[in-house]
Amino acid sequence: MTRKRRYEVGLRIEPVLPPQETGKCLCGCGRGLTGRRWRWATDECQHKATLAFRVIRGDSSAVRQGLRERNNGFCDGCGEQVEVLASRWPKREFVEVEVIEELKPWQGHHLIPVAEGGGGCDLSGYETLCKRCHDAETRNLYQRLTLVA
Repeated sequence: MTRKRRYEVGLRIEPVLPPQETGKCLCGCGRGLTGRRWRWATDECQHKATLAFRVIRGDSSAVRQGLRERNNGFCDGCGEQVEVLASRWPKREFVEVEVIEELKPWQGHHLIPVAEGGGGCDLSGYETLCKRCHDAETRNLYQRLTLVA
C-alpha cells in the first residue's frame, strides 16, 4: 500500500484486517461465527470493518461518516460545533462541486498530509476541521511545500 496516494486502487479487505483464528469474526471482536456466517459475527461487525476498510482505501464519504460518528460535529482545531445537515443539501442529481463544498461546514483533514506520506491511513490519521481551520492548515501546507520546492 502506498502512503502517498489518496485512493488505493485494487486494495482488498483481507490484507487490511488483522489475521484471526478460524471460526472467529474478521473484525477482531473475538466472537465466534455461527450459522451461515463465515466472515462477520454480526451486522455491526460487518459495518465497522467495512467502514474501516473504506477509510483506509480513501473513500471520502466513509471518512466523513467515520469522523461524524467519532467527533459529533466538533472541530478539532477551534472546538466549534459544526454539523452537516443533510436536509440543507440540494436534492438535484447534478450539483456544482463549489455548491456542495459550501454546504459542508467541516472537512476531514489528514493529520499527515497526503503530499507528505499521509495517505492510506485509518481514522486515527484524520481530524475534523471547520472550513476556517482547514483553510488555514491548507495555506500552511502550501507555504511549506513551496519553500521546499
